[in-house]
Parts: sequence; C-alpha cells; structure tokens
Amino acid sequence: MPIADAASSILMKAVPAKSYGSSAVLAARHFYSVPAGAKVLELAEEFRRRPELEVVAVVEEGGAPRGLIARAALFDLLGKPFGLEILGRMVVSELAEPAPAVDMHASIFAVADEALGDAAARPYRILVDEAGRFSGILSARDLSEYLSRITQEDIELAGVIQSRLEECNEVVGDPRYS
Repeated sequence: MPIADAASSILMKAVPAKSYGSSAVLAARHFYSVPAGAKVLELAEEFRRRPELEVVAVVEEGGAPRGLIARAALFDLLGKPFGLEILGRMVVSELAEPAPAVDMHASIFAVADEALGDAAARPYRILVDEAGRFSGILSARDLSEYLSRITQEDIELAGVIQSRLEECNEVVGDPRYS
C-alpha cells in the first residue's frame, strides 16, 4: 500500500508487503509513484528537489500502474523549444511511457532471463502485487547489480566450504589408498 512521502509532495512511496527469498522486489531500488492527474511541472519540481530520484511510476487512483516517467526523459522534453510552455499544461499520465508489469514475487532469475535480453529497449519493469497495484520499479541495472552481488556471495561461500573440507581431510596411511 502506498503512503504519502510528505505533506506537500505529490510523490507516494510503495511499501511492498512480505518478500520471499528470490522475489524480484528484492532487487528493486525505486518505489515512488505519482497520481495520474498530477501536473508535469509538479513532477519536474520533485525531480529537482530530489536528485536521487531516477524514475517514478504513474498510477491510477486504485494503484494500478499506467507507465513510467524517467527524470532524464522529462528534463530532455522540458529543455526543448517551447517544452516548458507545452508541458506546463499537461498531466503526467499524458507523458507516461509504457513498461512491462511483473509480479513482485516472480523469481528474480525468471525476470532476469526476460529483462536482460531487451534492457536497452526497455530498461525498467513495473513491479505489481497480486491485486495489480504498483509495488516498485526494477531497472536492468539494479537487476544486474543484484545478480552480481549474489554470485559473488556464492563464490565466497564456495571458498569457505572448500577450505573447511580441506581442513577435514585426513591423510590415509593405508597403502591401498596411495
């Protein structure tokens, strides 16, 4: 269920419910959304005030995602000739870019198989709960970093197990084993 980020902010932060061991939501870093009826310039102001925000989801009143707006794309549009004047009259739902929706509890490995193949064309996935409500945004970069981190942890664990096995090995003095 989303909660308001601050009294004067249009941003809502999703608080995902329980996550499981290999859920896609574990790799997500982006949890902010804006209502579909918010003004584009209000969102631009939020991006200006919060440089850490890379992308936000645009959601309908019931929490269903409508699309995404990336910071860089919005500022590119605002910087074009007449961009400020034209976009100043628009709501965010008119600019929302479609993105694939993925169950937040889907296996991170299944999501990776699908997502990393077309990361250049579609760098973000919208995570949804079982009711189809926005739960987060998973970027291809976050997914790659997460998979890299768990691979590194697996390699370190394998090294620890190997060294413990070597410590436990005894030299057998029986000639049958030479």
